[in-house]
Amino acid sequence: MQTPLVLLVGYLGAGKTTFLQRIIPALGGLGVRPRVILNDYQDARVDAARLAALDALVTPISGDCICCGSREELLSALLTLELQANQVVLIEANGTSDAAELHDILVLDRRLSAFTRPVQVTVIDASRWQKRWFDKTLERDQTETASHLWLNWTEGLAPTRLETVELSLKAVNAMAQRITPESFASQLAALSADAATAPPRLPSGEAAVRSHDHLARHHFASIGVEFPPVVSREALKALVMSLTPQLRRAKGVVALADTPHKQFAWSYIGGDRVLRFDSLPEGGFAPVAVFIGTQLSETELLEQVAALAINARSP
Repeated sequence: MQTPLVLLVGYLGAGKTTFLQRIIPALGGLGVRPRVILNDYQDARVDAARLAALDALVTPISGDCICCGSREELLSALLTLELQANQVVLIEANGTSDAAELHDILVLDRRLSAFTRPVQVTVIDASRWQKRWFDKTLERDQTETASHLWLNWTEGLAPTRLETVELSLKAVNAMAQRITPESFASQLAALSADAATAPPRLPSGEAAVRSHDHLARHHFASIGVEFPPVVSREALKALVMSLTPQLRRAKGVVALADTPHKQFAWSYIGGDRVLRFDSLPEGGFAPVAVFIGTQLSETELLEQVAALAINARSP
């Protein structure tokens, strides 16, 4: 008997954690309890906090991407899981991961025989797909090896834009199945009920073994910082906006001055002018944040974060 293994990839801010927030309760409703392995730049606790209230067992892996620097930590996490019947394992890779390299790791390691061959879900940011001046190649690479695609951030998009995205995705990977988190939960439930069933094969031309120089390809800096317990909403936004255009992604857990007894998961996607705040159903999480971008100065960022505590106390 094997446990279904799902690899969840997508560019920074595409909505991988949102996918998990929707599929976890859907799986629970079908009698399947997932195990989730989170890999994120520097501090996976941010996303783990957002999933803590859901019926899932979460293993965070902080630091480098799991396709290179944290690969042994990923393998160790998989090999030490206590697997049960009616269970699936979902790996959320960080936004700059090389999906093909991850397939090599998961398929070629014979110690992972307790798992099925990985099924790859790629989350697509429909509003930004191939519109970034940077990393268009990485976004396409993460799509080429997918067996399933979910289009996120489609609300309010013009039909012509959606058609353009669909045609572009078809050109990159015509074999990938379109899904929603809920429809994919039904597929996983069927796999977990008959764990000997092989998952869908990857498209032809699947992952070839190749060298992956992560820093040379992506040039990302990532900084994980501790946050003051309470900050001003306006000051936090000003800090984030001051880091543009170098900042590609930022997120964290924080309490706000206007509601100091409630915590929020906040997030920012490069190019936007707003921050998103999602209320956490439970409190008590460490106030932390992760900033991802190019040429970020850790010293300057720490000084700005320290100033947030001063601003939060100001009348």
